[in-house]
Amino acid sequence: MKKIFVTLAAILITFCACGRTNNVQNNACKTNETESEEQASNAGTDWEKYELKGKVKQLTIRYYNAHEQAGTLVKDRLRNTFVIDFNEDGTFRQVDWGDSKETYTYSQNRKTVNHYNEKGEWVKKTITVYTYTPWGAIQNKVYTNDEGIEMGREDYTYNENRQVTDRILQGIAFPYTHETNLLYDSAGHEVQCERFDRDGELKETETNIYDASGNRIMHRVERFDGGIYAYGGAQRYTYNPEGFVSMIEGKGDEDDDFHISYKISYIYDDKGNYTVENTMTEQFPSIQERDIVYY
Repeated sequence: MKKIFVTLAAILITFCACGRTNNVQNNACKTNETESEEQASNAGTDWEKYELKGKVKQLTIRYYNAHEQAGTLVKDRLRNTFVIDFNEDGTFRQVDWGDSKETYTYSQNRKTVNHYNEKGEWVKKTITVYTYTPWGAIQNKVYTNDEGIEMGREDYTYNENRQVTDRILQGIAFPYTHETNLLYDSAGHEVQCERFDRDGELKETETNIYDASGNRIMHRVERFDGGIYAYGGAQRYTYNPEGFVSMIEGKGDEDDDFHISYKISYIYDDKGNYTVENTMTEQFPSIQERDIVYY
């Protein structure tokens, strides 16, 4: 079996990044657990990108290195702190990345982002123009710089059930990717997605399995090189009595050169938003803390 060199960190990020995110309507190959009414009301907003329920005003995220002590993760060095401010409609108002900052303004189908460096000096402006389907889903996004030069675009195709079947990303800002062959179960959950490069070569597949309640219980990613399987792994989910994810267990394929395993656990506030994420792995243990301020 052909192998490609991949770092442990890259594999862990690949699988963890797919763990909880949900933006089914406008981002192909994204799935999640059964949605609550608050989650559904936040669909399509920037709140959804951070899996936030309710009307969140500010989100502060802190990432720590960690180590295991008597079966428990203990915080070490603080790696990053991000502060995200939202408008009352769930759109970004300002994002402070620590070493840079972004401010957001909106007008009709246009989003303008001004970028600043660590000293607060203006660096550049980027603009996203949206086109919508008759039922309000995104048909395409066009990204331009402050000179009006197109930097990239995303184009979506939908089936008769208004579900994404194809998504094409292309441009200077990111490599060409064609997400296609999206399949859904009778409840509307995405069960399959494939990604191809510009030459039509298969690069990645994702599959999902759900239980009778609509909770995703397994998520699998496989990567390909030259059309040949390279590496992969799966995540399995368990839930607490309230229906929130209590544990994600991930495992790379045992016959891969870079086999890894990890467990991710969560603590929630009374709104159902997670405030602590503990990632237990031999290679990269970490803790994420989230402080949430509501309107």
